[in-house]
Amino acid sequence: PAFVEALQLERCCERMEIEMSQMLLPLANLATEIMNEWKGRLRAVTVIDDGGQEEDEEEYKDHHEDDDEDSNEGHDTVRVLLGWRDVPFMRELLRRLKSILRRKPDLDESTGIRPLLLDLQGIPRRKQDPTDSSIEMPFYPPRSKPSLFERFTTSEKPAGEKLFASPDNDQWFHLEQFLSEVSKLLELLTLPNIPFLVEERMTGSKGDKNTLLGIIEQCEEVWDEEMFRAQYKDWF
Repeated sequence: PAFVEALQLERCCERMEIEMSQMLLPLANLATEIMNEWKGRLRAVTVIDDGGQEEDEEEYKDHHEDDDEDSNEGHDTVRVLLGWRDVPFMRELLRRLKSILRRKPDLDESTGIRPLLLDLQGIPRRKQDPTDSSIEMPFYPPRSKPSLFERFTTSEKPAGEKLFASPDNDQWFHLEQFLSEVSKLLELLTLPNIPFLVEERMTGSKGDKNTLLGIIEQCEEVWDEEMFRAQYKDWF
């Protein structure tokens, strides 16, 4: 009976891994395209939010003609989507996504998603010797207190002021960090002209960008954050 139950659990986990793989495959292809064709050249990105002033402007004027104070509420705000300190961590996320679901994997790659599942459990990939372990880099930026610039230029509450979560007090810490970084990655790639990627004369041709746009569209169609979260927790 114990053997039969173990076999059933193994088959159930295998089915969930296949379902997670179907969502991760477009992300793996996206990472491969960026790291290979675009040489992994990334840049920090800051955007200006218009505070919603352009939306329903006429309706706003009709209903608030006599309210002069409220007319100044929609000030432009600066929002840092990817700080320059966070660029290496985003590149590391892409490197890890690139290493899964490979048809002909190298030493650092895999045909499945087991390496990423280890990442989501906080288990280092490199454990051969102390030197390898010392160079292990996380795929998410470390949380720190917000700078003075962030306090005065962002409308959102800085991450450093939120309830501090860590691997010690949150079982799903690495999972949530992964989902947050993937969400940030997709947001960066849907900006007009994709300023997140550094386009040079020898790389990022028009054909490459068309290919990239096709992969991004596929990611948006397939990726479901809530579904992946639920499947991973069931698998775990």
